[in-house]
Amino acid sequence: MAGVMKKGEVLIVTAPWVLSFDKPLIKNGAVALLDGRIVGVGSEHKVAERFSTSVTHRYPGVLLPALVNAHMHLELSCFNADTALDANSSFTDWVEDLLQKRAHNAVSEKDIRIAAERQIEKQFESGVVFIGDIGNIPEFFFSPPAESHLPQVYHMLEFLGSTHDAVQNSFKRLENLPVTVAAVAHAPYSTRPELLVKIKERCDRLGHIFSVHTSETWDELSFITSQTGLFRDFLEKRGTWDGEFFRNAPESSSTIDYFSRLGLLNAKTLLVHCVSVSDQDLAVVQESGAKICVCPGSNAFLHSGVAPVKTMLDYDIIPALGTDSPASNPQPDMWAEMQRVAADHPGIDAVMILKMATQAGAKAFGLDAHYGNISLGKAASFLHVDSKKINNCKTDKELLNVLVKSGKPEIIQWIQQPLMHSQSK
Repeated sequence: MAGVMKKGEVLIVTAPWVLSFDKPLIKNGAVALLDGRIVGVGSEHKVAERFSTSVTHRYPGVLLPALVNAHMHLELSCFNADTALDANSSFTDWVEDLLQKRAHNAVSEKDIRIAAERQIEKQFESGVVFIGDIGNIPEFFFSPPAESHLPQVYHMLEFLGSTHDAVQNSFKRLENLPVTVAAVAHAPYSTRPELLVKIKERCDRLGHIFSVHTSETWDELSFITSQTGLFRDFLEKRGTWDGEFFRNAPESSSTIDYFSRLGLLNAKTLLVHCVSVSDQDLAVVQESGAKICVCPGSNAFLHSGVAPVKTMLDYDIIPALGTDSPASNPQPDMWAEMQRVAADHPGIDAVMILKMATQAGAKAFGLDAHYGNISLGKAASFLHVDSKKINNCKTDKELLNVLVKSGKPEIIQWIQQPLMHSQSK
């Protein structure tokens, strides 16, 4: 990490490669920082010429934007997915197992807090500047270590309700919820339509992000279109199906169609997973301006399928990346997520995968004025990464492929100037 600078003093950071996204890879590049912001980007010669009175720090690898983890459940950090899910097990079997662990107090509140705080540290160590966190218990909203102020954690309190009584209780909770707390919905199979609409209306009124698990499995389709299948059976088994779940729901052909008819889709909506979506669904998403976050590691662990990322890109939708929780992802690491996208979709350009891990997440949470690329005015919080493989790269293509296909680099360092952060709407 660059040393603390005096106020008004320019720091120039140089490296053999600078990945800014605003322009092609800059060889022998430099970034100038002043009072917590980026004030210059370009070749080392030009930046040094412009800021002749400055302090210079030289790094041997690549400078690139910090990562954005757009979907996590920090309060589930103590429930490690340390054993592979049985191929014959269903998604709801995993949900049932997790619910039982939580209900039977398999871990203490102290254990939950320690695991979540350690997970925040791990995310920071791997280069994550921002986490979109979904939780069920406000007391388990966690913060980064005071000395770093990073990663910035945007907490969202998750609501669900599949019966009339559960929905009414959620309405009362929403009425009493402080306006500073972002409320979101769990999923279309656990949250009745009137509650989905109420939460979305609150998000829009307060400027919050409306994040919702969407089309995570193909079983969701039968629930939405015919009120049958795995999720209907799950609700009945738990005694939370009262026969009126879809009483106020429009007839729909898919989850995306359902959300569209309910008026849930706009630029402040973040659709998480989107595995079981069609071309028609993606056209609706693109037109609405809603954002998508894919979680390939979690989907693989739960045998949910592979999100059609290539098709999303064809519709000019650059999805954000999220690790999901350690309960459904044995390796909740953004570098591993990039690796999996590259393996699942070999035709996707490496630069696009890097944008998914940085720029797309920043845009999804309205943070693109601060993060997502290395450009003028952005926050002076980005990364230097290095490894033997990086040092052996001769071409831009080689370097970009190494960054997305080789996993976490051997060296990850933060380039920062002091900058305070507050939770963004």
